[in-house]
Amino acid sequence: RFGDGAPVGTTLTAGHIERNTLQVCNTGDSRLYVVRNNRIIFRTTDQSVNAASEADSKNPLLLHALVSGCSVLISQNEVELKPRDYILLMTDGIYKLIGDHQLLHLCSCCKSPEELAATVRAFVELKGATDDYSFMVIAYT
Repeated sequence: RFGDGAPVGTTLTAGHIERNTLQVCNTGDSRLYVVRNNRIIFRTTDQSVNAASEADSKNPLLLHALVSGCSVLISQNEVELKPRDYILLMTDGIYKLIGDHQLLHLCSCCKSPEELAATVRAFVELKGATDDYSFMVIAYT
């Protein structure tokens, strides 16, 4: 709990790949993207009050998160994967600084998942990240 007694929670986005199917679960505003042929074919939906205008908001009000002792809504989706798809998982500390267009540009310029992860990290640090952030890239083969 915070000093004012408010509960502390966290967001979660996770994926499980079986054969060519990605099963996605998320709560809160962490995101998972699937990028194919330089297009976003899937993106999780943020569970926040102003999810429709997320890019314009600095501090969205979360509708759901993992909080001890509270019930939680978990969104579930399935995505069919194809070879050379990129699966990107990230927190709001990344996507608030890198919009979808910029993210696609970085995906198209980088030749490997490792290069993409390093480039995103450098970009976020150059932009002066003020929030914590996590980013993971998976190349589906």
